[in-house]
Order: sequence, then structure tokens, then C-alpha cells
Amino acid sequence: MKSSRTNIGNAQGSFLGIRSSPSGFVWQVASENERVLDDPGPRSWFLAFGASSLDFELRVYVGNLDDRLQTLHELNVAIDRLVAEHDIEIAFPQLDLHVRDLPDGAASARPCA
Repeated sequence: MKSSRTNIGNAQGSFLGIRSSPSGFVWQVASENERVLDDPGPRSWFLAFGASSLDFELRVYVGNLDDRLQTLHELNVAIDRLVAEHDIEIAFPQLDLHVRDLPDGAASARPCA
């Protein structure tokens, strides 16, 4: 028996359904995967408030070490499909750039496309 985990950062204010384990979307994806063991069953945790996300971890157990990567792949593909179907936003790092001072003549420079 080997554990496998995937980390998910969903956008703040975007409900991923992982918070209430048995009724959550992600828990459902894990429990429907034939490689994921029922005992111990899938578990999920709300780990942290990220800079621009709510960070969760989904942990599952598989019977064979050889199934670990394939299971992780299948779970990630299913989660990606699920979030697209339900218009759930997965967070990714974003930065805003604020320019305080422009050199002389920069304001008339060609804008970026």
C-alpha cells in the first residue's frame, strides 16, 4: 500500500467542494477511481491560505507502488475536467507591476502588444 497526494490551490472565493470531504467534488473523483483503495479511503485537508489561493491536499492510497503515478495522472485529469465543467477557478501566481517613475520619453514609446 502506497499513499499518493495531489495539491490543489483554488482561487479565493471559488468553492472547490473539497472542504467537506465525503460530499466534496474532489473526494468524489478520488472515490470513483478504481485504483484508489477504500480502506484507508481518500482524505482531504485545507492546508493554508496562500497568497492568492486556498491550498488543499488530497491524499489517496493505492495497492501497488506501480499504480501511484498512473493514479495521480488520472486524478489530476479528472479534477481538471471537473473544475472546467463547474467553472471553478484554479489559482495561479499573478503579479501586478506598478511603475512609479518613467524615464524621459518613455511615455511616448511604442506600447506592448
